[in-house]
Amino acid sequence: MPAVHASDNDYSAELLEAQQRLLRLRQELGQPRLQQRPSAPQEPARNEVSQQLVNAQKELQHRRQLAGVTPTKTTTSGTCRSNLQPGTDEKPTKSSQNKTAGTVAVYPSLLLAMLKQDQAAAGRVYLLLRYLDTSGRGWLYVDEIRERLTRKDSPLKVMGWRRLRQIFHQGEGIFWERDNKGRIWLKSALKIALELDCQRLKGKRVDLPVNALLGGIGTVRAHFYASFHSGRGNDNPISRETLEDITGLCPRTQREYDRKAQVMRQQNIAVGPKKTKITAEEQYWQRGGAVFTFVDSQGKQGPKNRHYLAWRLPNSYQAPHQQRSKGRQKKINQQLVRLVNNGVQATDQQAVGKLFWPDGAAAGKAYSRDQEQDAYWPRGKTQRRPAMIWYVLVAEVQ
Repeated sequence: MPAVHASDNDYSAELLEAQQRLLRLRQELGQPRLQQRPSAPQEPARNEVSQQLVNAQKELQHRRQLAGVTPTKTTTSGTCRSNLQPGTDEKPTKSSQNKTAGTVAVYPSLLLAMLKQDQAAAGRVYLLLRYLDTSGRGWLYVDEIRERLTRKDSPLKVMGWRRLRQIFHQGEGIFWERDNKGRIWLKSALKIALELDCQRLKGKRVDLPVNALLGGIGTVRAHFYASFHSGRGNDNPISRETLEDITGLCPRTQREYDRKAQVMRQQNIAVGPKKTKITAEEQYWQRGGAVFTFVDSQGKQGPKNRHYLAWRLPNSYQAPHQQRSKGRQKKINQQLVRLVNNGVQATDQQAVGKLFWPDGAAAGKAYSRDQEQDAYWPRGKTQRRPAMIWYVLVAEVQ
């Protein structure tokens, strides 16, 4: 009996020491104390599981930091739950506030129609709603839109709720319709083109960055204008006057938007006939002060250092947006033709003959058909000048 009591006392001391270690570990983990009868064989397993839990939680927190996910407050059980759904109380990380990745595919003709009709503000909201409609169902709840576009800590915040209500009223019947269930139904490209008097979609679709829609309205309008250059099928020269007819923007505003949207400009120079008294009089009479003397120091046109008459062509432009396929553009244009009154597209723009060709053979064929207008084709850039040099078959003077 005495030996048994001594053994029982030694065994109880080991259990007490293990219990104290468990209590200290639970206190460090922030877990509540549990009233549980200690068991000597199970304590090492509990201690090992608790340590694995601590290591797993540290690894999970480290991975969340790398992924930019901010978890909510920890529960009493020591576990964390992350929230990635829109419209919750989670605050986005600093990196997500500064930059939002993603693009919206859009027809440049629609963007230019928005500029002409002074609908750039409503058009921006429409494109953001298209971006938010990831499932493609064609509608969103007003509460969700308010949460994503007006909340202060939202990465897509562009305006306040009062201004957004004004935009909803402004774009009603043009970009969307609102029902009595608190939903905004987005209209198709065809219906928007009809409402904005856009009678034909031209060029290719472009990917408009979402970040371009989150700045000031001036930057948004600049990217709407620059989309025309991005959607063109070529980089042929185009004058400021022609751009004014197409976009409705004066040359001064075009230059300002070029700077905001980072549109690159390329100078172009046409090298004409050899300089003589007769050719100089003819070209000065046709083109005025734009004519100057070009010295062919490299002998590209003929003998070296021969003097030619040259003149400045309109600039070429290269915008930063990526092109996409035309999508349903052909079908939309066919439907537009049928829906316009009497099937005739009323326009006050006159057709302009093509002046710029990809090579000399195409330019020569065009010139043989009509010798009353110039035919240009590119030669390449010079070493001394950043301008593009163009050959030309000069039109005959009538």
